[in-house]
Amino acid sequence: MMFAVAAQSRVDDEVPLPGFAPELRFVVAAARLASGGAAGPTLDRAGAQVRNWDIVHRGLAHHGLVGLAVPGLLRTRAVPAAMAALLTSEHGAHVVGVMHRMRELVRIGRALDAAGIRHLFIKGIALSVQLHADPLARGGRDIDVMIERSRLRDAEQILRDLDYELPIHAAPADPDVTEPAKESGWVHRESRILVELHDRLCDNHALLPWDFATLWAERETVTIGGMAVPTMARRRLPVYLAVHGIRHGWQRMLWLVDLAAVLDTSETWDVALDDAAEALVAAADPGDPVLARHIARHAEQAGQVVRMLLRIKVRERESACAQVRHLARPLEAHFGAHDPAAQRARGECRETPEKQPVPAHQ
Repeated sequence: MMFAVAAQSRVDDEVPLPGFAPELRFVVAAARLASGGAAGPTLDRAGAQVRNWDIVHRGLAHHGLVGLAVPGLLRTRAVPAAMAALLTSEHGAHVVGVMHRMRELVRIGRALDAAGIRHLFIKGIALSVQLHADPLARGGRDIDVMIERSRLRDAEQILRDLDYELPIHAAPADPDVTEPAKESGWVHRESRILVELHDRLCDNHALLPWDFATLWAERETVTIGGMAVPTMARRRLPVYLAVHGIRHGWQRMLWLVDLAAVLDTSETWDVALDDAAEALVAAADPGDPVLARHIARHAEQAGQVVRMLLRIKVRERESACAQVRHLARPLEAHFGAHDPAAQRARGECRETPEKQPVPAHQ
């Protein structure tokens, strides 16, 4: 995780972030502002102490907050004029990028519908509409679509017909692997937009054992570009987002904002915990105790950050960190000792980050 977590949360509206550079405190306050938190005093104080606005700019971009936080920031007048002009330009480019991906999403969805291929758009623009009621709020950098496995080759042909191709550096299929990777990436020849075709949510299917048929039966629809788009049911999102965040070390604050948005009532906490318990009961083995401790530590950090930074609504009788730790229990039961994700979690191998972390201190 890119930031440390204070041991105790405060009940007042001030966010205690000892040891955080003012640039990072400002980014955190922007995330709270984007999630509906009262971040005004913290934002003003951090802004007055910022020494390097370029770090703030890179922090907002790294944490995926350009779409969600920048419009609110510009309304607060908490940034200097030069920074405001830069963020305005950055947000404009973000909007253009999202609009291009929306057009492609609709084009791909219509082609899949015409071929009778059942599919779900996950993450990205679909999640942005589902959680934030705005396709521009997060947007994502690619288009993720889950396909029923029996029609995966048909979907790949449709992408070829739409001028998508596998990158020339794509790894060839390994004949010794009994099950291929969970997704394949396809790049448009001209726009360079990336589309990822998924046939399951995780490489280790037991980690999230919901098959396509289950997700399809529970699907919801969101409207994107005037088209009804199928996506994952909202009730599945808390566990899915917790798994995704933990697997990637909570590299982006946007993922915490998403989690706060979906866990907005006591009832959604209850449903999420029930789903996590159901997956735990379905576990085939007791799991890896070393990884379990690792997951519990990251889950507790996530819970503390969600509550402390974003002030989500949680039940009085159970702390946020304990609840998020419960969400991670299926991970503890389902990860295998030799699973690549388990090896990454134990430090035996690491994923290459998409960008270098933004420094927390000068």
